[in-house]
Amino acid sequence: MLDLAIAFVISNIWTIGFLIAAVYNQSFRPEHKPITHFALFAAVIFALAHLAFSQWIAFLHEPIKIHYLYLAFSALVLAVTPLIYNRIRGFVFHWQLKLAMGLLVFDLILTFLVHIDRNVIALNTGVGVNYERGSAWWLWDVRTILSHLFNTIIFVSLFLPVGLFTKNKSTEEADINFNGEYANIDNVIPMPQTPSSNLVKLSIGNGFRTLSTEAYLKEVDQAYNRVEAIQDLIHAMPEGDKKITASQFVFTASELITEQDHSKTDYIQSINLLCDKARDLALYSYPPGEKRNVELTSRLEQHI
Repeated sequence: MLDLAIAFVISNIWTIGFLIAAVYNQSFRPEHKPITHFALFAAVIFALAHLAFSQWIAFLHEPIKIHYLYLAFSALVLAVTPLIYNRIRGFVFHWQLKLAMGLLVFDLILTFLVHIDRNVIALNTGVGVNYERGSAWWLWDVRTILSHLFNTIIFVSLFLPVGLFTKNKSTEEADINFNGEYANIDNVIPMPQTPSSNLVKLSIGNGFRTLSTEAYLKEVDQAYNRVEAIQDLIHAMPEGDKKITASQFVFTASELITEQDHSKTDYIQSINLLCDKARDLALYSYPPGEKRNVELTSRLEQHI
């Protein structure tokens, strides 16, 4: 068992560590918002847990009666928050988040078992509860070791590539950009000549792109960031049919981002086409009589 004073110091270290992870991901991988946001959630929850301990639990007459419950509750909040947040926002569940939620649930169970052992009923066939430190047994040590090991694993994972565990990844798969120049690659079928002759229809049959490559996941996160930016443009549009149509395009794109994470189907081309249509409506729709700033819209179009 760790002394409570040591646990107090360690909670500070985790708070600072996850804050550093958030800054790192925002600086070097800004397109992967789910990972950045999870690191921020972790830093905030560790900070709040630290504050609750230092201002309340440490001053209780018998802190052990509540100490493990508050640790279990902290793990529960940190496991559930990204689940709810990502579902609402439509973010992809990268392997880092799935790993973190799984480890946190396991930690929650172990922590709750220690609370029961020390406050409700002994789980090692002892008489009464194992309240005193002298009655410590392997469950206490296992819980402490695994809890800090889990935090370490989660922390380190936030710095690793999102496509780290990709199978059968190839250079061709990672580099497809959907702009027509790869029209001769396997599983890419050119569409009939149209005004948009550079577009291609992508086969989604077995053997197409690995949907967990670093490049693919980056495309998905960039698509979501693009949807958010276009939504801001649409909000500034004059009321009318074009605004309604643009909203429908970008809403469908957002739904496809969420759907492809569930169905494991590649919708990136459709998402980008919908975003293109919504962007064009938003950039080139003006109130009657308003002068068009062609240079400004051209610059915006390059970034959205």
